[in-house]
Amino acid sequence: MANLDSDQLEQLQEIGTYLYQARQELSASLEEIATRIFIRPLLLRAIEEADPEPLPEPVFIQGFIRRYGDALGLDGLSLAKNFSVKTAVAHLSAATPTPYVDRPLPLRQQCLRSSRHRRQNAVRNPLNQRRYWQLELLLWLLWVPLSCCPVC
Repeated sequence: MANLDSDQLEQLQEIGTYLYQARQELSASLEEIATRIFIRPLLLRAIEEADPEPLPEPVFIQGFIRRYGDALGLDGLSLAKNFSVKTAVAHLSAATPTPYVDRPLPLRQQCLRSSRHRRQNAVRNPLNQRRYWQLELLLWLLWVPLSCCPVC
C-alpha cells in the first residue's frame, strides 16, 4: 500500500487519466501492455484509476509510470517527472542511531576465522608446498620402469 499525500494523488490521477486515454487511442488492452513491460495489470489499472491501495512506494510508482508511458509511445521520463517522489530524509534525521554493541561473532564466522587461522599457522608439508608433486610422482613412476628395460 502506497503512502501518498494529496498532491501525489492529484498528480497520479492526472497522469493515470492521460495514460488511459493514450492506451484507448492505441486500442491496446491492459493485459497486452502489462505482458510487454512486465508489470501486473492490477498495478497498471491502479495507476490509471489513481487507486493507491495495490500500489507500492512512490519511487516504484514513478518507475511504473515511466515504463507504461514508454510502452505507449509517449515520453515516459517526462511523465514520471510529473509525479513527485518525496524522500524520507526527515524520518532518517529524526531517528537516533543505534549504539554499537560489541557482540560475539556468529558461529559461522567464528568457524571461518578459526579454520583460516589453522591454515595460516599449520606446519607445512613439503609435498604440499610443491605445486605439481602428483605430476612429478607420475612421471617418476613411468621413468623407473623404462630405465630398467634393456630394449629401450
